Amino acid sequence: MPKKTFFNLDQEKRDRVLNSAIDEFAKNGYSKASITSIVNKAEIAKGSFYQYFKNKYDLFKYIIEIAVERKLEYINSSINNYKNEFDFIEYWKILNKAGIKFAKDNKDLATISLSLIKNKDKEKFNDIITQLKPLSDEMFEELIEKAQRKGQIRKDIDQKFISHLLYKSSFFISEYFLENANLNNFDDFLPMVDKMMEIISFGIKKEVD
Repeated sequence: MPKKTFFNLDQEKRDRVLNSAIDEFAKNGYSKASITSIVNKAEIAKGSFYQYFKNKYDLFKYIIEIAVERKLEYINSSINNYKNEFDFIEYWKILNKAGIKFAKDNKDLATISLSLIKNKDKEKFNDIITQLKPLSDEMFEELIEKAQRKGQIRKDIDQKFISHLLYKSSFFISEYFLENANLNNFDDFLPMVDKMMEIISFGIKKEVD
């Protein structure tokens, strides 16, 4: 977490520091991101940086927390607008579409979040992943258990396995969107979510004639 001195800054200066850091991490990744570059973009002294954060990792962790919080706002807003009776497939589509909307509106934050998931040096970010993973596991397992009780998905499927699959697929679809879609054609990309859910629901086996 940032030091108290960071929160004592006026909003404009805080935003300047965070926006500079988000831009740097999104363009260069964690390992190549430079504190010197961040402070130069933010127009602050390098010594001031260490009054606000312990180190680069402390800043990166805070940005991940911001990304998660902002993405949850998109998800909660979409869920709150879903008034129909629970249907697992439809509900899962809504979650994924909310994730894509977050990626569209917050490309740099989404890119940073994906870099954390894809990073091969997981031990470096173990405390961040350990903090965030239970949140997703609990949400997905709760959805799966509810769907199994309602008879919407097979009861012989292991909840932990399928929750991990769905967790990974949510990042895949956002990554695919960022790498292949025109961010201005958001609505044109949404059918891809439906297609992904169709594949997960029915598999890739050829239809029997």
